[in-house]
Amino acid sequence: MLRSLISSVSGLRNHLVKLDVIGNNIANVNTLGFKAGRITFKDTMSQLLSGASRPVGDLGGINPMQLGTGMAVGSIDAIMNQGVLESTGNITDLAIQGDGFFILSDGETNFYTRSGAFQFDGNGKLVSPTNGFAVQGRIANYNGEIPSGVAISDIILPFGQSEAAKQTTKLSLVGNLDSGSVKGTILDSDPVYGLELAGDSTDVNSLFAYGATNNKISGLVVNESYVTVSTDGGTTFKKYYYNDGSSALVPTDSNGQFKSLDDLISRINDATNGVTGLTAALDTQGRIVFTSSAAGLDVVIASSHPNFNRALSVANDTSLDAGESSLTDVFMHKAVAADYLVNLRNKQGESLGLENSDIVTFNGIVGGTAVTETSLTVDADATTSTYSTYQDLVDALNKSLGIVNSNGVTIDANDGSITVNGDGGTANAISQLDVYATSTNSVRTKFNSVFSLNSGTWTTTQEAQDGSHKATITYYDSIGNASKLTFDYTQDDSTNNRWFWKASVEAPASIVTGGSGVIVFNEDGSLKEFDYDDGAAKLTINPNSGAESPIEISINAGTYSKFDGVTQGASPSTVVATDQDGYQMGNLNEISISDTGMISGRFTNGISKNLAQIVLAIFNNPSGLLRQGNNVFMESDNSGLPVVSVAGTSNDSAVTPGALEMSNVDLSNEFTSMIITQRGFQANARVITTSDELLTELVNLKR
Repeated sequence: MLRSLISSVSGLRNHLVKLDVIGNNIANVNTLGFKAGRITFKDTMSQLLSGASRPVGDLGGINPMQLGTGMAVGSIDAIMNQGVLESTGNITDLAIQGDGFFILSDGETNFYTRSGAFQFDGNGKLVSPTNGFAVQGRIANYNGEIPSGVAISDIILPFGQSEAAKQTTKLSLVGNLDSGSVKGTILDSDPVYGLELAGDSTDVNSLFAYGATNNKISGLVVNESYVTVSTDGGTTFKKYYYNDGSSALVPTDSNGQFKSLDDLISRINDATNGVTGLTAALDTQGRIVFTSSAAGLDVVIASSHPNFNRALSVANDTSLDAGESSLTDVFMHKAVAADYLVNLRNKQGESLGLENSDIVTFNGIVGGTAVTETSLTVDADATTSTYSTYQDLVDALNKSLGIVNSNGVTIDANDGSITVNGDGGTANAISQLDVYATSTNSVRTKFNSVFSLNSGTWTTTQEAQDGSHKATITYYDSIGNASKLTFDYTQDDSTNNRWFWKASVEAPASIVTGGSGVIVFNEDGSLKEFDYDDGAAKLTINPNSGAESPIEISINAGTYSKFDGVTQGASPSTVVATDQDGYQMGNLNEISISDTGMISGRFTNGISKNLAQIVLAIFNNPSGLLRQGNNVFMESDNSGLPVVSVAGTSNDSAVTPGALEMSNVDLSNEFTSMIITQRGFQANARVITTSDELLTELVNLKR
């Protein structure tokens, strides 16, 4: 009977212990980095009432009979599950994602915590404000490096400390130099026409008619625009339709089709569909000549196109006798290379007036220097059939100006004008171009009005310019003085894929050596060479400021045959100087912390440098750590020794700045455990009450 009382008392006592654990968990539900506790029970020694016996013969074995004497606390464990991270925005609030503990020290003993609510004290030491313990890590050297083997110590940052100025020692050149940045002078003359002669076969839709019309012929419509020819005053006629060959002839009333004046003349003279008693031909003045072979022809020539009609209808005659002729306007086409000089006309259709033996003289200034005057004698000898052509004039002008590029002087296919494409660069700039013609007795005014300097008809459509680019970067001397270093790039207009570069500095500094050179590119635009004119290996500057002298700067223009530095391509120049490594003196005014626990400082001179790195401790059995209050643990005999490492290296942990790890207590689980504990306590109390009643009955038996 007494055994039940003893067992139930142990149940009451230990359920109270469990309630203590639950109460502690709930009390710390909002404690930073708190790890919930968990209690387990075990039974105590049992009294053996009867031993076990083995099976014998036909009889089975008998189990032992034991009577328990209660229960005891088996263990109280710390649950090390990850707590929820809460963002705070405070840079020194740190949370660990994964395993590990921050290491804190009181100067003698190390402690471990998951609570990362840290702050800097008055000495710049990173501490836990709950107890003043210092956060442990490794301190970087002056260069921002943390050599291996550096001892772990208190993290103290040098707030207010100055970062000494650093002299520039290197820079890089990166970007493109425009392969087409060198430009030559481009000049255009007024439009020029040539007479349309037999065999020229120019599309009527592009001719110019001079005389009664003085206008262009354009807008003829295939299979709609036509010409009619009649010799009886228009009573009967032949009809010919315009067709440029783009479609089949459709009109059923057509007596033929034409594209050129030659075609039209052939249709008029055709034996089947031609005009009886009338023949047509182009003369040497670009006119259609209609000749009668009969007496009294009433010739009417018309077109549905107004300008073409005006040009043709001037040949109409009410009484054209045999052998008599009538003439149309003069027809001209945009001048081409084969046109004779004596047949050229201006944009108004007027003859330029050149004749046999006229002298065309060429003058001009190229690159600021007058060219040697040259001339061309116009040849128009009908007896020998030798004629100077428009191309002869173009070639003579090209030779006079000394142009070597492949375009040179050309004839514009759009309007027959002369286009002068000068060589690139201001050294070849063309100005005051003067092409004029004279005869024995007079000046050829019409010709000179198109090509002479005084006529003002040369239009400059592009000015000559050198291929150039400029980029500036700031460099620093040993005491932090900032100065401008400028690179000027000039394209070599005489050699492909070659540029000159020149460096300049602000006074009082001066360049000693390595201040100029050349850049050569491969055919694909990659870097081929970067050289100094004086054979130097670096750019050397005398700062003349009291700072260390000289300043030697290595220039990195990229890898040869690669595109990682300066390149040359057909796009705008963008080369800049970057990555210079100098800076002024500065003070630490801002820090940042990475996910590896690296604390970096940004100085007022814009320099960022590593200052320290927080280390973490990992235990084989973190549940074996001893709670010491103030959110810290100590190692115990069963926790194992701490393994010190950096987040993200030998462990998978990460440090999250601006966040804190909350308690991992699960309230729903705690309240459930509380109910179970309460019921266990009540049941044990009921056993004691029942045992008490039985004892009372036993005592009353003697009455």
